[in-house]
Amino acid sequence: MSKLRWVLLGLAAFALASCSYQNPYLAKRRWQQQQARNLKPAELEQAPGTAWRRTTALKIRIYRDAAYANHQTNLRQHLQELIEHANEVLQVNVSIRLQLEEVRELPNEVVSTDLRQVIEQLHALDQGDGVEFVLALVGQNPIMTYSFHELGMARWLGKHLAMRSMDDAQELQQLTEGLDTLSVEQRAQLYAQRKQHKQTAVLLHEIGHALGAMHTRDPDDLMHPNYRHSVSGFAEPNLAIMGYTLEERTAEPDQRDPATLAKRLKTYLTQSQWQGWVDGEREDRLKVLSEALDQATAARQAAVLAGQEARPTPQAPVEDLTGLTPEDREKYQAIEVHRREQRVKEAYALVTELADRYPEIYAVQQKACELGMAFRVQPQFIVRYCGKMSELQKAARQR
Repeated sequence: MSKLRWVLLGLAAFALASCSYQNPYLAKRRWQQQQARNLKPAELEQAPGTAWRRTTALKIRIYRDAAYANHQTNLRQHLQELIEHANEVLQVNVSIRLQLEEVRELPNEVVSTDLRQVIEQLHALDQGDGVEFVLALVGQNPIMTYSFHELGMARWLGKHLAMRSMDDAQELQQLTEGLDTLSVEQRAQLYAQRKQHKQTAVLLHEIGHALGAMHTRDPDDLMHPNYRHSVSGFAEPNLAIMGYTLEERTAEPDQRDPATLAKRLKTYLTQSQWQGWVDGEREDRLKVLSEALDQATAARQAAVLAGQEARPTPQAPVEDLTGLTPEDREKYQAIEVHRREQRVKEAYALVTELADRYPEIYAVQQKACELGMAFRVQPQFIVRYCGKMSELQKAARQR
């Protein structure tokens, strides 16, 4: 056998031996690279479901606490980027774009440990005049969680949202320790991608609730109760509900009717055969819608009764303010001043203050009912005063 042949055989044997030997570091690196690919978040879907519709800009007012602001080097830029990422999904799915109206500081007395409490305090602080959404941004959750409602929260069919910072030191540490063969830049990029996906998904989830969307059973759906990095879009039935809500909210002010919206949503949920919602949630929402319709009906009936009582008297009735203190009479007179000058929030705050203080004075209850109807406040607030006014009318007729 020639020398060359022996050399070639030797090389072949060496190559086979090399193939059978796996460098432990290289094997670990390949495995971690695959893990990094698996951990990369999904692309949020941008299916052109309503691309033919004209895009409507909806204003959002943001409050942030010190803990949230401390995690951002350029807060304004961060918020603009967050909104733009959400807009990429909202514009092509429901034809809206969020527009940042203003950023304000959240008062120190707002307690961020409970998001439900944050929502209540935010609602008391800002009624949402002039904007479609009011968002509170607070510090991160002290424990690692994947529950959407521990990362964010919103009032169903409301304006108010709350959301935590998505900075997660535990996740960053896990990526650092678990992917130690990757470069610092690769780990930082993966963490940034996951953080961006999570904060965008949480914002979209809460906006979905504010527009009527409900929880689904699909773990890759944006409205699933738990976040995961594979969530990618809204289910069609939830897009339909959001469309109904937006149709009412983006109409001209004199064309908006929450009762009509409640009726449309109730009809849709009753007739829908889709089985993807979380068990029991559709029934709960149908109950809420039925109660809202009952309250709206009661408010309309009270208004009709008020009109019927007023018809026989051609001149404006003299308001009996005998029971009010001199100071409260001045407040009562100020209500009409605020109303004429379109200061809706101030007018309604005064009238509800007096109506709650003087539940047995007809003029005050009538004023609260009248302004509630004129300002189109939520039905549960209207029916309280219109109902009391009706009771006082009946009692007066029986005397």
